[in-house]
Amino acid sequence: MKTQKISLQCIAKAIKAIDSIGINNVMLEDKEKIQAARSRLINVLFKNGYELQYSTYRLIKSKQQRELTTETN
Repeated sequence: MKTQKISLQCIAKAIKAIDSIGINNVMLEDKEKIQAARSRLINVLFKNGYELQYSTYRLIKSKQQRELTTETN
């Protein structure tokens, strides 16, 4: 069972919020934890067959997922 798309969209919003923090004004220890959390959130998207379009923070199906969809149709 995959994570519901609405949940993945919330994760994309969380990544956008993390990106808007401005890492320069965060302590080094916190910066590392924030970057680790961001990486884990991105991994959740990938494991569910999605990528994040960083210019708009929209979810798109990963290339591999698109190929699987095309093969089954």
